[in-house]
Amino acid sequence: MAPRPGTMSRAAARFALTVLLLPGALVAQGVGDCPEEARSALSGARADFEAGEPERAEARLVETLERCPGESALELELAGLRFQLGDYAGAEAWALRHLRAEPGSVEGWDLLAASRYLQDDREGALDAWSRGTPPIIANLGIDIGPAGLRPGPAGTERIEAEAGLAPGRPLLPGSLTLGMRRLESIPAADRAQLRYAIIGGGEAAVMGSVLLAHRRPVRSAEIPAHVLRALTGSVFVESSNPAGALERWTLRGGVEGTSRDLALDLAHPAPLGPGVWRWSAEHHRARYLLPDSPDDAVPVERSAIGLELSEWVGAAWHAAVGAGIERRPGWGDFAGTRIGLRFLSGGSRILAEVEGSTWTRVGSPSEIRTGERLSSGFSRWGINTGFQSRAPDRVTPPAGIVLRGGVTGITANAPPDLAPRIGSGRNVDILLRARSDLEGDGALRGWPARVWVHAGAEWLRPIGAIGPIETSGALFADAVHGFGGRSGGSEFSSPVSRAVHLGVGLRFSPLGAVGALRVDGALDPATGATRLSIGWAPQLRTGSASSD
Repeated sequence: MAPRPGTMSRAAARFALTVLLLPGALVAQGVGDCPEEARSALSGARADFEAGEPERAEARLVETLERCPGESALELELAGLRFQLGDYAGAEAWALRHLRAEPGSVEGWDLLAASRYLQDDREGALDAWSRGTPPIIANLGIDIGPAGLRPGPAGTERIEAEAGLAPGRPLLPGSLTLGMRRLESIPAADRAQLRYAIIGGGEAAVMGSVLLAHRRPVRSAEIPAHVLRALTGSVFVESSNPAGALERWTLRGGVEGTSRDLALDLAHPAPLGPGVWRWSAEHHRARYLLPDSPDDAVPVERSAIGLELSEWVGAAWHAAVGAGIERRPGWGDFAGTRIGLRFLSGGSRILAEVEGSTWTRVGSPSEIRTGERLSSGFSRWGINTGFQSRAPDRVTPPAGIVLRGGVTGITANAPPDLAPRIGSGRNVDILLRARSDLEGDGALRGWPARVWVHAGAEWLRPIGAIGPIETSGALFADAVHGFGGRSGGSEFSSPVSRAVHLGVGLRFSPLGAVGALRVDGALDPATGATRLSIGWAPQLRTGSASSD
């Protein structure tokens, strides 16, 4: 609620300027050619204000400023006057004008911050205070719920430590955002929030809340999401905090054509310091049609275990490193490493990530199957970007504009399962929705290339609700361009494939789910081919098209 005109919170007064500061000090900040006239105007305005005539004081200052435009101290004084009168929007406008001329004015930034704070622009206020006099954190309190899931004292201390907002430190915009993202990254956390309040004396209280996920393998509230995923041939089951260590277990699986996938993940807070450790075990089996053996499908099987360490290293930057062991019958055993760096904007609307993985043989293969190639190692890398016009949440249906794009590449000797799946299938990596990457017998048909450039755009509009499921309509376009045939040696060749597909679809978003079931109809204008596809679409996609 907006403050009543003429009033000022005691907390904000610590940061606000008192109207009509000593004229000599103010005029000394000016750069104009008439300091004496400005000093006289300030003295007269002070007398007017003390006599209960603020309008006359303001008129005197404005008239003098018109004659002496270089006296930026008059703008600061006008900002202070509007602030004292409870016109915080006016105070903000004059403070901004003053700061354009005097960007190093601490008083100007503090007054701008106080004006924004009393207009409930907490983020803008904190940004201004960071350039003036930042408030000092006096105390930190985080409410953890729901009551039935609250951890013990050790868990509570861990959650508060994860925020990284210790009393005695200055409260800066980046530190508040970083603290919230670290809280959100706690595996057992469903969502988190941090906010602050000025309590006077240059200090701030930081309050927060962490809602722990109440996820069990079967829960009535999640049945609609399970049913919709089952329609896509996939399984996604989570269990949060069963051991009371703020951990999360995830079981994922999918069946599509000859492809069989099963993965189990355990994520828990890092034993020392902030961050998350994620243990994983997975198995993949499928038959692939390769460019050098287009008539015979080659069986590919992979079993892997790994560990990934990840942490928010800045308010917008998330880093991850990982290592693991893979067993590939017919290829051998390989040790792999992965690094990744992700940027996520403050409103979670812009995402960019860079990642790379490499594998090295750690033994000799026990057998060589027909159609497979012996390799001492291979690599995969990717750059992905995404944009949403509206920040994602778990309450409102998908809406607005969604853009995605990126580049993915593999080495020439990489196994076929490292190439991205491109098409309309339920488990594809890159959407191209008028194409199927499945042959009639269920074998996976790759897109012959070594580097794939891909992009997409969607416009989503809410339609209404069907019980607990929100629905939206979609218009979309997908594009892929491949470079460098995998069977043509190590050098890139001329472009070998490209496509642009257009279509319309529906999104069905169960309440509380991160993402939606997509039902899309697409057209390839170049060939006239059409296709209907069904898949699960996360809210913020940057190349990963259908996995949770």
